[in-house]
Amino acid sequence: MKNPKECSLVWHGKQEALLTVPIPSSMELFPCKEESVDWENTQNMFIEGDNLDALKLLRKDYLGKVKMIYIDPPYNTGQKLIYNDNFKGHHRWLNMMFPRLFLARDLLKDDGVIFISIDDHEVANLRKICDEIFGEENFEGHIHWRRRRNQPNNPTKMIGLVAEHIISYSKDKIIFKQSGIGKIELTGKFINPDNDSRGDWASKPWKVGSDQSGSKYTITLPSGEVAFGEWMGAASTFKSLLDDKRIIFPNNGKGLPRKKYYKSEREEAGQSATNWWNHEQFGNNQEANQIMSELMGGIKNIFSNPKPPKLIKNLCRITNIKSNHIILDFFAGSCTTAHAVLNLNKEDNGNCKFIMVQLPELTNGKSEAFKAGYKNIADIGKERIRRVISKIQKDDPEYKGDLGFKVFKLKPRTEVTIKEIPPH
Repeated sequence: MKNPKECSLVWHGKQEALLTVPIPSSMELFPCKEESVDWENTQNMFIEGDNLDALKLLRKDYLGKVKMIYIDPPYNTGQKLIYNDNFKGHHRWLNMMFPRLFLARDLLKDDGVIFISIDDHEVANLRKICDEIFGEENFEGHIHWRRRRNQPNNPTKMIGLVAEHIISYSKDKIIFKQSGIGKIELTGKFINPDNDSRGDWASKPWKVGSDQSGSKYTITLPSGEVAFGEWMGAASTFKSLLDDKRIIFPNNGKGLPRKKYYKSEREEAGQSATNWWNHEQFGNNQEANQIMSELMGGIKNIFSNPKPPKLIKNLCRITNIKSNHIILDFFAGSCTTAHAVLNLNKEDNGNCKFIMVQLPELTNGKSEAFKAGYKNIADIGKERIRRVISKIQKDDPEYKGDLGFKVFKLKPRTEVTIKEIPPH
């Protein structure tokens, strides 16, 4: 096994960034009931303020209780953002992310999972610091999500960018697997041309592929032709399937046998995710912008490149999110994660809770958001949640799920006592 020091990434300011982790926050959570929805009954939360302080304060009540974290942090693009994203080197971005990810790990349940969206600029460095914080043995996968529906044609670039990265780590891979890995919605076409009482079905060859091995025997086709080959199961298994009407012979009985599999069976077993997520099934930027525009009264480009709820919903599904689980997003932006959780609860009749954290980052004075009255990003996120709640209430007045959220704002304490806290 490698020495951890040999595996870790070294950069200017790393030690100082790590030393900020145990220092208590000088901020406090102040309730803001007038901006909340259903304050008395809801268990959802929106925190307005710096996420480093928020994560430290959340440790008190949520240590080891969060099932899933999704974040879409600012990418190292050289553009100046509130988190000091004007990075001309990598070290400032790493100094910003490192302590936040350390604190995020503490909040995860033992069977919890974190997903992080990132682009090409920092994906390699992000993998290295996550290996150090979460352990490279807990790396769950690297999803390539096609965020663009259209095909770019940029003559200045050799390779057009259509995909983003989502890397994932569990807090403890063994415990996560024991708790159960979730599945995505079924893909593939299921039909029922023969009115099978068991419902829609698809089929796959009974003959083994070129790189597989099976049982060798002869099968007589309905056409009378004899086919000798290597098949997926023993002759007795084939006869049992044939008697159960689970074998079909295409091409009017001249084709090689195929085994039926039913949609109901696949739905029960579920479909595992892969590391390639297409834009049709998992959403894309254009779709996300359209959803946001319709939700916000037709205002276009109110938020730059929001993620589609479909994407976050599927991340929840493969995490095996269930009722009463907590989902955290501490770079909440336009609050797509809250949108996805509310929709998921409605679909599954669940009771998952969300915690959103977002800085009141000022909107550009010339932007559509500013013209519409949204002075900062946090206000956009809160309003989006309100409108999602209103839409669900309008679409289904009988729905009894948690359709509210409490707003808290981070403000300095009047008196702060800093106590010595041992490092992790």
